[in-house]
Amino acid sequence: HGSLISSKVYAPLFLSGGSLARAPNPLPVNAIIKRPNLALFYRYIDRGRPNAIAKAILSEAKVYEILQRNPDLNIAEYRGCEILRDGCITGLCWTKLTDLLM
Repeated sequence: HGSLISSKVYAPLFLSGGSLARAPNPLPVNAIIKRPNLALFYRYIDRGRPNAIAKAILSEAKVYEILQRNPDLNIAEYRGCEILRDGCITGLCWTKLTDLLM
């Protein structure tokens, strides 16, 4: 391994007009961002699944969109996808919880 990882394999393209929400820019100060774990990239490459991280981000974002339409006090508020200038999703954003869950 040892080569640079292309953003295309971990940062899927955000489709305008699609079902995913874009996070506010700039993000509120109480926001948190979940970004992909690139340490897992070569494990997926070795298994012949180079786009697994990008697919997982899209799948996860779709689940959070459903949760956003059905809010629960015990689940952080989903804010949408963090998008870079090139139109790629680089993270999923939430409002940080202020209380501990029991």
